[in-house]
Amino acid sequence: MIFKIISFAIITAILCIYFKNINSDFFILVLISGGVVISLFTVSYLSDTLVFFKSLAELTGVDNGMVVLCAKVTLIGYLVEFACGTIEDCGLKGLSDKVAFVGRLVILGMSIPLFSSLIKMITVFLDKL
Repeated sequence: MIFKIISFAIITAILCIYFKNINSDFFILVLISGGVVISLFTVSYLSDTLVFFKSLAELTGVDNGMVVLCAKVTLIGYLVEFACGTIEDCGLKGLSDKVAFVGRLVILGMSIPLFSSLIKMITVFLDKL
């Protein structure tokens, strides 16, 4: 699988270099579509990871909603990183920085229930001592 990803990435890079010199409009399309296709190669790994976390939640007794929230926060982080890298490759560093900042704010906002649950678990644990 990794050889497919690397091969596709190298082909995408060569096409990007070629189109950047000839027509910058195609460069952006090739860059974005190549990144999306490379990301799609990892969908099976993502589903395996989600199944693992779901089974881990069942084993530990953690609320399934919290596991889903953790997965969402992680996925948002990866998507923001992908978007920022693509935007920066297009030469828009300022916009990339703003997207990264907004992504961090969204992650912070989505993490509040996680922090709240963690604090509740700690207080329950301390009360039992």
